Amino acid sequence: MIIKGTSHTGRGLGTYLQNKKNEHVDIWRIRGDIERDLSKTLNDWRSDSLGTKCSKPLYHAQINPNRVLSLKEWETAIEIFEKEMSFEKQPRAVILHKYKGREHIHLVYSRIDENGKAISDSWNYLCHEKASREIEQALGLEYTKGALYKREGKRPERIPTQNAIQQGERLKIDPCDLKAEISLFFQNTDNGNKFISRLESKGYSIAKGDSHTYVIIDEKGGIHSLSKMAGVNVATLRERLSKYPLETLPEAKDLLFATRQKQQEFIKTLDFSKQKHEKYKSLEDNHYLDGGRERNLF
Repeated sequence: MIIKGTSHTGRGLGTYLQNKKNEHVDIWRIRGDIERDLSKTLNDWRSDSLGTKCSKPLYHAQINPNRVLSLKEWETAIEIFEKEMSFEKQPRAVILHKYKGREHIHLVYSRIDENGKAISDSWNYLCHEKASREIEQALGLEYTKGALYKREGKRPERIPTQNAIQQGERLKIDPCDLKAEISLFFQNTDNGNKFISRLESKGYSIAKGDSHTYVIIDEKGGIHSLSKMAGVNVATLRERLSKYPLETLPEAKDLLFATRQKQQEFIKTLDFSKQKHEKYKSLEDNHYLDGGRERNLF
């Protein structure tokens, strides 16, 4: 059982949750509100934070079991999760998705309580793991090794974030394959120069991210955290790249803009070549051979 979740501004969330890319979307129930359009409901919940300091008034979670669950089992899983997160009395929407043959649910809660205060989302990852272990035990599901709660041995490999998964789907890049490649580059080089050269030879550009961290941009315009892709912590990466201080690197947004400009120019070149080809093809189609001699029909 894997649970992922984070606080959310709510902007565009209703549209995302009803995306037609899923094989099936079912809005089960909206608690604490009238039955109506999901996007309108979430927008109203967002407005509850007006006048407060809370910039992310919603909490969006995703529960992925390793087998199909019955409705009663889903209810048990949701009850355990929201109890762990202290969301039992909060307005809530439950959305079932079926994607690539697998069923999972999305939960959206309003974090603003009846007193107009935001429910804390601190240590949410630990709460996710506690809920996961309890759900596995309650429903007899296969045990999933956690990174924080009752961990035994080495920390398990991190799974891609939802943003990374969505970016991968959009650009047709598997974030797991990307991480495997970048981490191999890091392991097989012993200094920053060699590591950067290896990245650049494969079309990656290094830049400074918004949160003052190292990021790389791929040839399709995807942006990725370099420490996560290399599979090392930030301190280890900074030590390796000590000759490449962040202050000397281009801003990711500027580099991304330049990359996309190049892509657009390349597309225009392809379009021109295609138009040129179609023009000559049209001319050829309007000619015919007569006695070994080519005659123009015009």
